[in-house]
Amino acid sequence: MASPGPDFAIVLRQSLMHGRRIAIWTSIGIGTGISLHITYSLLGIGLLFKSSVAAFTLLKCTGEADLAWLGV
Repeated sequence: MASPGPDFAIVLRQSLMHGRRIAIWTSIGIGTGISLHITYSLLGIGLLFKSSVAAFTLLKCTGEADLAWLGV
């Protein structure tokens, strides 16, 4: 989400072809879709880690290894 991508291109196209009002509604739709996707992804991951101690331990070890690698 840090750099312009397909979402930006769609909003730009809508803005140029149909005006500001439609571009704002397009942006709201894209934001709603992204928020919904993030919500169900986080809930699914949360349920996985809640039900599996091994998966949560693996995540913690992976995070620790990543931080150690960055430290080196």
